[in-house]
Amino acid sequence: MKKLLSLLLCLTMILAAVPMALAEGYTPGVYTATVKGNNGDLTVETEFSAAEILSVKVVSHSETAGLSDVPIAQIPDALVEKQSLAVDTCSGATVTSKAIRKAVVDRPELNVRCF
Repeated sequence: MKKLLSLLLCLTMILAAVPMALAEGYTPGVYTATVKGNNGDLTVETEFSAAEILSVKVVSHSETAGLSDVPIAQIPDALVEKQSLAVDTCSGATVTSKAIRKAVVDRPELNVRCF
């Protein structure tokens, strides 16, 4: 019985450690969302097919040049590659990294499991 409870606890911890997974099935289209970044608004354009994220682009921002360059270049590609919001943030630009992820799901028409 203890082994079963331990196994269930481990499984629960593993599932809880996979944050922000996108739900299956999207409404196809190109969506634009504006969220608060570190220094102001950050606008992200996301294109979906019925089954996957096709592209994520940061179209405008007021983030600090140099500090925000890495997350703006890498986070969108990682979101498309992994088909998930569970991508690492960039050290030193955590707010910008999280804002990009938030913009991908910051719409009522997108069915999200958790965020």
